[in-house]
Amino acid sequence: MRDIGGIIVIDFIDMKSAEYKHKLYEAMQEAMRPDKARHVILPVSKFGLMEITRQRMKEQVSIDTREPLLHTNSKYKVDQPLQIIDNIHSELNHLKTHSAQHFILYVHPFIYAFMKKDTFSFRMKWYSKIKKWVRLIQDSSLSLGEYKLVTKEGKQA
Repeated sequence: MRDIGGIIVIDFIDMKSAEYKHKLYEAMQEAMRPDKARHVILPVSKFGLMEITRQRMKEQVSIDTREPLLHTNSKYKVDQPLQIIDNIHSELNHLKTHSAQHFILYVHPFIYAFMKKDTFSFRMKWYSKIKKWVRLIQDSSLSLGEYKLVTKEGKQA
C-alpha cells in the first residue's frame, strides 16, 4: 500500500461473524502500525466493508501520452494518432456552421493510413456528425502531428 493514498474500501464478502470482523480489524491495525503515512482504519461495517483513509505520500502520477519522434535523436514528442484525430475532430465540430459543404484534410501519411484502416472510416463518422464531406489526402511534407484543413476552394477552414 506504499503508493496508495485517499480512501481505500475493501469488501469482505459474506463476513457475518462479529468476532471475525473484530479480529480482522485488529490485524489490519497491527499490519498498518509501521506505516509512516497518516491513516485511519474503520471497523468492518454491517455490509462487510472496511474503509481506510491514508495520506498520499508521493506526488500524483502524471502520465505523458505523447511519443518521441521515431528514428531520430530528437527530444521532441508528438501526440499519439488517436489524440491527433481527436484534435481534428474537435476542429471539424466547429465547421457545422461553416457555409462550405466540402473540405480537404491534409495529414501525414502515417495518420492517413491509420484513418483508412478502419472499415467504417473516420470520414463517414465525421459526415454523420457534421453533415459535411471531408476528403482525406496524405501529405508527406507535414510532420506527424500536423494537419491542414481547407475548403474545396482552397481557403483555410
